[in-house]
Amino acid sequence: MKEKLKRCPFCGGKAKIQKHYELERYKVECVDCLAGISYYKSEEEALVTWNKRRCECKEENEEIKNKIVYISGSIDGVDDYLERFTEAEMYLASEGYVPINPASIGTDLAGRFGREQILDIDLELLRRCDAIYMLKGWETSCGANREYGYARGRDMVILKGCD
Repeated sequence: MKEKLKRCPFCGGKAKIQKHYELERYKVECVDCLAGISYYKSEEEALVTWNKRRCECKEENEEIKNKIVYISGSIDGVDDYLERFTEAEMYLASEGYVPINPASIGTDLAGRFGREQILDIDLELLRRCDAIYMLKGWETSCGANREYGYARGRDMVILKGCD
């Protein structure tokens, strides 16, 4: 029997599974607040990952619950970048942060916009965040370096991940 999709851990809204037909991958997204996870190879894997999300609606996590953290790292030339970004997203959510995963957004924009346009969108997302989370190996990415510099220039909290 297929596991039932749980409600959004952030707003309690209804979630839905979406398929990216070109990539043949699946993700889950809240229809109300648009919180979501990145793409997975199977619908079942996306569903199970979504359902593992910890709800941060409890009062004891009130202080960190609203800290929005942008995830930054290498994408070009990294075969498993979607998985790496999604793992970071899940980790940050489990710690009580509200993660912004540009890799899942960028996947939807690729082909419609150029690299610089996507980076402009990413920097706008970053501008609205409280902190940035730098994935291991980010130093080799031009885009991640620009995001890091932007975060430093705005005196944002910089969190560094490790594998």
